[in-house]
Amino acid sequence: MNLKKSLSFIVDKIKTRKVILNVHPFVASYLKKGLFPVFVKWNFKYRISLKIQAITSYHMLEYHFYDRYNNEIDLD
Repeated sequence: MNLKKSLSFIVDKIKTRKVILNVHPFVASYLKKGLFPVFVKWNFKYRISLKIQAITSYHMLEYHFYDRYNNEIDLD
């Protein structure tokens, strides 16, 4: 998965600090599990506010990033 690379690109190039990540529920639970979840580590590393949303209609490896206004962030 290229979630980390995509997030790094968004922070460096697009310069947005509030990001919503829509993923499959299994991926969302992986990112949110544990005492120090992966998404919290990314929040501190990139100094952003990352919100994880589980979307049941997504395929296992499908993900989309959105800004605070619910506009999809294009990664190309």
